Amino acid sequence: LSVEQLFPKERVECLLLDSNDNLWIGTAASGSFMLHRNALTNRFFPNIEGDKQYTSWSMFDHLGNVLCATSNGIMVLNDSSYLLPQTKGLFCLVGISVDPNTILIGTAKEGLFKWSNNQLEQVYFNSENAFDNIIVQLVPYQDHFLACSKHGFIELDQKGNLIQSTSYAENGITPYIMHLKALDSGFLASTTT
Repeated sequence: LSVEQLFPKERVECLLLDSNDNLWIGTAASGSFMLHRNALTNRFFPNIEGDKQYTSWSMFDHLGNVLCATSNGIMVLNDSSYLLPQTKGLFCLVGISVDPNTILIGTAKEGLFKWSNNQLEQVYFNSENAFDNIIVQLVPYQDHFLACSKHGFIELDQKGNLIQSTSYAENGITPYIMHLKALDSGFLASTTT
């Protein structure tokens, strides 16, 4: 079956295979669906809080839980789904688990945050270039992490602390990296201008 057959009216934004090999499908308007790896069953997790509905931009696995970056914060998807209180109001695009107590969060306009021990800290913001605050990808690389903005790369240590940022503009042209995959000897990136 295709996504179009299963979810004909949904705009799929992200897919995740969790640590239990269940397939998660995040949609633009409705919420997230979990397709169980063995049973022919699924579950639905609406991205709704009160009377507001939020877009699912990406999902990631953290301590066996699936977390969803939404347009109103990080939502924990389980029987009693909820937004992490400290992230409420952040337009989150991506997230990644750093360690049992820490996640990194990339936002649509406020840069990069670290949520650790129930505290939220901004670890990167560029006051001179708004495109550098649109974090579109977070990937583990060797013993640290790499964030990709629409302006450059942001390197973070194994605890999520800022090491450096680097622009990838050449000859006045800035390609926007939309997806980044770490390889053994570098990276594979898809870009647009």
